[in-house]
Amino acid sequence: MNKITQFLFIFLIPILVACSEPKTPQSKDIQGTIVKLKALNQLLYPVNASFNSSFQFPFDDMYLMQRNQFYIDFAQSDSYELFSKKELDYLMIQQRFPERYFPWPAKIDVLDKVLFNAIIEQKESVILKAATWVKFVKQRLQEATLSKIKLNKMAHADLLTRINRVNDKLNELVTKDNVKFRSLKKELNALQAYVFEYKPRNMLGLRQMPNGVDWYQSKLNYFLEKVKAPDEWLILVQRELTTLNMSTLALVNRDVEDLLLKKLIDDGFSISEPLLSVLASTFTGDLLKSKVSGLDWQQGYINFNKTFDNLYKNTNKIDNNFKVIWLTMAEIDLGIHYQGWSLKQASHVLKQRIALNDAEAVSLIEYVVFNPGQIMSGTRALLMSQ
Repeated sequence: MNKITQFLFIFLIPILVACSEPKTPQSKDIQGTIVKLKALNQLLYPVNASFNSSFQFPFDDMYLMQRNQFYIDFAQSDSYELFSKKELDYLMIQQRFPERYFPWPAKIDVLDKVLFNAIIEQKESVILKAATWVKFVKQRLQEATLSKIKLNKMAHADLLTRINRVNDKLNELVTKDNVKFRSLKKELNALQAYVFEYKPRNMLGLRQMPNGVDWYQSKLNYFLEKVKAPDEWLILVQRELTTLNMSTLALVNRDVEDLLLKKLIDDGFSISEPLLSVLASTFTGDLLKSKVSGLDWQQGYINFNKTFDNLYKNTNKIDNNFKVIWLTMAEIDLGIHYQGWSLKQASHVLKQRIALNDAEAVSLIEYVVFNPGQIMSGTRALLMSQ
């Protein structure tokens, strides 16, 4: 079975089954499906679910089939008080794009929970499963390269960091003659060697990817809730920026308590720390109260569109400092993913508008590179008059 046929099989079988056996899950069943979806993603995003040997690694064939079936179950339900149909439609559309070719997402320590469980409980089967997945990661990257789908430089460097981190942990926790870990070490070393020789693509943004422009457009359509071409949005963002007082640099409040930031991250606000500090200092206690739950692990299971709608009801809190920061980030998102900006270009624009150190600037650019379009949730209301 060739790869194209294989992926068609993965996505069409659940749909055909659903069509032949129509069902309308009740609200309690949908709530259970949400729990199961989060458990499926437990290696991508931490959830309070017990770890067991039935977990699925991302984004193998079984994972993709299970996730797609959950989406079908949501689509057949009318329990919209538990989830957003717009968000579900967005997630189903995202399945068309090549996320599956990058099974080890940037900034995610996929193997940490697996290794901890396997070492504590001495489960050789879990280690073998992890070794199989590491081999799968290499195979997917090789297949992607044949289709001209490649990691960008930031994602490439991050993947090497994740691999090295796992190797370091294994060296600390197990002896070299421990037979249980030989298969995992072997596959990690093979993946490390392949990634070390890997040639990432030149541009950071989606536009250099096959169907990358369409992929980015679908994200803009969802996060901005209007259909406009990226260049139209860029004109609107830049026009809005010209109306603001930018005679001095915008400031990021660095006095936000670490405990509060940790609480927000634990609650799903897994965004770049400078942005999180801006949100926390601008909206204070309203941030957690305004949060609306979502289905997407990449957004920390927060529906950011609805959450920002709640936050922006009190327009008195949105000052020019906040607008400059958010609109500048939107401009950089469009610059990187549509216009093909480099790290140097994006960093230059950031530092012209916002008082940042080098680490903060890199953190903000990484957020945009690894989460295309997501910043637009907080930009939409700032452009509503356009």
